[in-house]
Amino acid sequence: MADLSKYWVHMYHRDGYKCVYCGDNLLESFKSWKYIEGDHLIPRSILSTEETRLDNLVNMVSTCRTCNITKKNYFPTEFKDVPKEEIWGTRREEFINAIREYLNPLVNASREEYEQEKLLWEKTAPNVIKDSREDKRKEAARKKSLGELGELFGIKALVDHDFKNIRNLNDEKMNFPFADLYAEKSGKPYVISIKARNKYQRNGKLNASYNLGSNAYTKAKQAEAEYKAQACWMALQFDTYTVSIFLGKLSDLEGRESIPLKKCMAREIGECLLEDKKHYFDFSFFSNS
Repeated sequence: MADLSKYWVHMYHRDGYKCVYCGDNLLESFKSWKYIEGDHLIPRSILSTEETRLDNLVNMVSTCRTCNITKKNYFPTEFKDVPKEEIWGTRREEFINAIREYLNPLVNASREEYEQEKLLWEKTAPNVIKDSREDKRKEAARKKSLGELGELFGIKALVDHDFKNIRNLNDEKMNFPFADLYAEKSGKPYVISIKARNKYQRNGKLNASYNLGSNAYTKAKQAEAEYKAQACWMALQFDTYTVSIFLGKLSDLEGRESIPLKKCMAREIGECLLEDKKHYFDFSFFSNS
């Protein structure tokens, strides 16, 4: 950000808000104004203690960040024996021109590199954006399909464990709040949220928690009120050849926003309906690898 102290503003005004080296207008845009800098004509590192006392506006010039960074501590060798007072006085413009001659090839090379990079991006950007959108579409389709697969396996697991009157609530209302299935057992009604995930993450580590989704507890209360049922969760842990299924009450999570799979696997929470049961379908489409 430009330094707006009176000392620096005076310098900017003196130099017409232009970089003294490349001539760029430093008020052309907010971005260029942000990067106004001041450069020491004669680097402070080569000034004596006495000369440093003279290091005021006469030794300062307005620059863009590119020229300032490129110049660093450059000092034209042809001026090594010239008194500093002459550089700051009668030969000041000559000294600045010598710095310009040093900087121009370097800055121009940077500009050419920028133009080449810009041209390359303009050619590749449409494909990059297209590929990114396609990847997102495929990932969304994979997750949706895995969720639907989870509902089918979930229904089968409920049937096998003597649940009755099982209904897919998404058939009645797409994306039903919290719950995916309704089921009854021993005369008690339940609304169940299905969470189907890959057992392992892309990095090979266990997928240790399944998020319930936003506002899960609020939505669960709505589903409980509508069906006069108890809110439950079902976690389906899919691997390449096997599936495990865990079922538990939402209240068992004690306010957690996710299902802790390690606790499920250790039988510390919920009930295991199925453990490493072999499935017989090609899991490659559903895999996150």
